[in-house]
Amino acid sequence: MLTLGLVVAVNHRIRATIAVQAILAVTLIAGCTAKNSRDDQQVRQQAARATTQAKQGAQQAGQTIKEGAASAERTINDVAAGVKDGLKTPTSTTSDAVDINSATENQLTTLPGVGHNEAGKIIQNRPYDTPHDLVKKGVMDQDTFDKISDRIVVR
Repeated sequence: MLTLGLVVAVNHRIRATIAVQAILAVTLIAGCTAKNSRDDQQVRQQAARATTQAKQGAQQAGQTIKEGAASAERTINDVAAGVKDGLKTPTSTTSDAVDINSATENQLTTLPGVGHNEAGKIIQNRPYDTPHDLVKKGVMDQDTFDKISDRIVVR
């Protein structure tokens, strides 16, 4: 959203600049006509040309801002998708994970929050159909399971 806010601020600044340029052009033309005794029709034509040029500049600036906003939106969406992907990816690979059906007590104690007592409970309550069976069978609480769930498997 910060990027979109920046684009909007730039958009307002460009529009203000173009408006000031158009006013200056009309004022300059009006001043020159008074000195050179140009007729009203010439002043009107010059003002129309200056306004047309300012309008074209504003349209081009608007298109540039629109493209920049679209690019910023794509970038934001890509970042959000990357964050989602990162959250879904386990911190360890399946080959590094501990099989709770076959791991030794020492292997189980490498898991965060699992000491020798907890490892013994895990071994005593085998076999497990899913890792979450640790909680279902009352071997550990949900908080402890959440800490190790990405590091354990059932094979």
